[in-house]
Amino acid sequence: MQKKWTIVTILLVAAIGTLFIGCKRHWGGFYTPEERITHVIDKIEKELNLDAAQKEELQQITWEIKDKIANMKEERKSKHQELVVLIRKEQITADDIDTLMMQHHQKMENIVEFAGQRFIRFHTLLTPEQREKLATMIETHLKDHCH
Repeated sequence: MQKKWTIVTILLVAAIGTLFIGCKRHWGGFYTPEERITHVIDKIEKELNLDAAQKEELQQITWEIKDKIANMKEERKSKHQELVVLIRKEQITADDIDTLMMQHHQKMENIVEFAGQRFIRFHTLLTPEQREKLATMIETHLKDHCH
């Protein structure tokens, strides 16, 4: 009887674990940034019923964003190396920290400018009805996923 309950318990734990992992994947927990972008773009194309020209422009913007993400990953690796070198120094000065922070600040400003330009480009593609539908989609997403 004890062996039977052990087997049932193991199977139950395995089933719950599998269900949790499947739900986590579905909710976007295991998506890479590139997969997440593709998922969002597919949903936008479908929900807004974009025409061919709009889809083509959106795909162009998407590739630009994906390239930017790839560059950001490489830059992050080099920044980590710079940080390791800084930590290993015998002494760190305020200038060292200021330089590191200013470089980071400049990159963030560039990203904000890049994202803003792409947002403006995308906005000009949409009809008023599509803009309203997109706004509603965002509101629904925020309500459902951002507590």
